[in-house]
Amino acid sequence: MCSDDENVIKAAVPLAATMNSYCAMERRPGAKEPPWPQQDRAENGQYAWQWWLAGRLLDDNLAWCKEHTDSDYRVNMFLPTSTSKTAAEHCMRAHSYPKTAKCVLYHFYLDKDLRCLHV
Repeated sequence: MCSDDENVIKAAVPLAATMNSYCAMERRPGAKEPPWPQQDRAENGQYAWQWWLAGRLLDDNLAWCKEHTDSDYRVNMFLPTSTSKTAAEHCMRAHSYPKTAKCVLYHFYLDKDLRCLHV
């Protein structure tokens, strides 16, 4: 989100602070476990140990993405994923932009033993 609007920034700060409270190299003792998607839930499109991210992909970026298919890539920013494929697909169709770009649905597999220390 990019904005100079003070109201937007004030609204985003609590969200960013909450997300940051889950981001840690080592989870603090007693810290609340994230709601890991441990089982399939067909009613909301959840699949065990899988996350989804949807949006739009500009043609300029398509070649790079194809070259890096099945590659590990570390993202150095918030990565707003969903445990629900259904919710991600809805966001892709209803809220992503630019509308003229191709739709893209990223699929992440989470190691159920190692999990992720940055969630």
